[in-house]
Amino acid sequence: MKAAETIHQFYARTQAEAVNTPLNNTGSGHFNVFTRENCKGTPYGRRDFYKISLVIGKGRLQYADRWLDMDAPALLISNPRVPYSWEPMGEQKGWYCLFTEQMLLVLVGYMLHCCFTGIELLFLHSCCLFLRKNIQRKCPYR
Repeated sequence: MKAAETIHQFYARTQAEAVNTPLNNTGSGHFNVFTRENCKGTPYGRRDFYKISLVIGKGRLQYADRWLDMDAPALLISNPRVPYSWEPMGEQKGWYCLFTEQMLLVLVGYMLHCCFTGIELLFLHSCCLFLRKNIQRKCPYR
């Protein structure tokens, strides 16, 4: 299987600018938001980052082995495990954000810290590790 598109390759392909944001998965990770007005499409493949898109416009979405014709506003969420592509059909509007796994871990850790303390947090952390290990083992798109 072809290697996942990295965050560096994404910025080179789209010519989007990462303003004062690290392009790596260290520290607090990477997060950025863009408009979809200049969307030229996304080639089929996996990415090494997460992406959430508010799509306003028509297009075709391919994910895994399925095609969907999109003709109404939609919220699309992609992850590094499932390959996908987007073929725009006409004017594109909306926004998208992309973020790395490290940023996701920082946000989840912060939310857990705000909600739980002590033994509850240790138990939730153990559950998350167990689920992650088992999900990775069973995912057909690794």
